[in-house]
Amino acid sequence: PRRCRPWPRPPRGRRSRWDRPWGSRRAGSRSAGPGGPADEPIESLLTVQSRRDALARLTAERDRLLQTNDRVSLVKVTNQIAELHLKLCDLDSAVTSALASLEVARQFAGTTDAPLLVHTLDLSGPSYIRRNEIEKALNELNQALELSRSLKYARGEAESLAQMAIAQFELGKHAEAEQTNNQALQIWQRLQDKRGEAQALSTQGVIYIVLDQIEQ
Repeated sequence: PRRCRPWPRPPRGRRSRWDRPWGSRRAGSRSAGPGGPADEPIESLLTVQSRRDALARLTAERDRLLQTNDRVSLVKVTNQIAELHLKLCDLDSAVTSALASLEVARQFAGTTDAPLLVHTLDLSGPSYIRRNEIEKALNELNQALELSRSLKYARGEAESLAQMAIAQFELGKHAEAEQTNNQALQIWQRLQDKRGEAQALSTQGVIYIVLDQIEQ
């Protein structure tokens, strides 16, 4: 798999936990034992294993759903598979799963399940961004944003804007990213979605540091 790039990434010149080489020892971390990465915290290994176990279960469920006509469930499960591949830093598999899901989800356009198409389009964004295929990401995210607004689907609009801000940031369009992310933040706050709000504030903080607006 391609190497995973975390987000938010620290500005250049600032070291953070992301700067440590894979497997470097942290204070208080325990050895994984003989045969494992000796310096990797055991908690991280357990998280990876739990995600792999979940991936195996979801893959089996997806294969079962492929034999049925339950397209909604198929898309939902395939989206979860794509998200797990992304968390496991298998970016190629994440994109492959997202595209497979999108092929089915496009059939939901104009139906009551159209919000699921929005979510699937939004899911493609992070995978492309972390593969540094920013234009592809923006293409999917623009479709998601346009569809969200036509459906008056505020949650989908906020997610599209949040991912677009990250893509703009990666292109060096920091001021534009700040404006886009602020739009997402306002929607999350209106929806009283604390998780979305926290993610948007985290992104905004990174953007402000780059723009030398640390006081904000």
